[in-house]
Amino acid sequence: MLLACGFILLPLAMAWLTRMRALRIERAFDHSVGATKTIPPTGSFFATETAEKLLTYEQRPRKPRLTWRGWICTLGVAAVSIFLILLARVIYRDDSQALLSAKGVLVIGGFGWYAWLCGSFFVKRWTEFHLLAEGEFARGVVLIQQDYTRSMPRITYTFKDRMGAPLQKKVIDFTHNLFEGMPVSVFYDDGEPSRSVALESSLFRLD
Repeated sequence: MLLACGFILLPLAMAWLTRMRALRIERAFDHSVGATKTIPPTGSFFATETAEKLLTYEQRPRKPRLTWRGWICTLGVAAVSIFLILLARVIYRDDSQALLSAKGVLVIGGFGWYAWLCGSFFVKRWTEFHLLAEGEFARGVVLIQQDYTRSMPRITYTFKDRMGAPLQKKVIDFTHNLFEGMPVSVFYDDGEPSRSVALESSLFRLD
């Protein structure tokens, strides 16, 4: 019963979040109708940054900290992970033979999928933490905002590495506040520049 509730409630929660996101965007669009505001060039945004802040980005090691969204997401995923482990133990203890049936294979597949999502979340956050602490700093800009009706919209940003080679990456925008033309602070692996993170779209901040 608990497993069935989990499989039903999680998709419903994601659908509700998606709907709330769509309504938020519709209200923002209606409020901006008739406006002629344009997005300034990336350089003008960074021109407003203080020299102290840019110097902090250049120095290493930096001190990444989770934002309030980061804490909520991390604790939520950790809670789901613990719930899955406890639920798996209960099912195996009460009816271990049932796992050999077709229904049991479906249950194992569902557990495996959710476990992979939880593990992937923590691996990505650890990678981002390391890049923010030790990675090279570059100025980037958002090229595309995609899937804006999803609960977790995605953006594609571009930047140039130390050698001047342009790179792009598609990531989740956890803030829901980034749109085309907006600047981002990118931190990347100098040995493998394709491994990068945009500070503004992440679950971290730099002190």
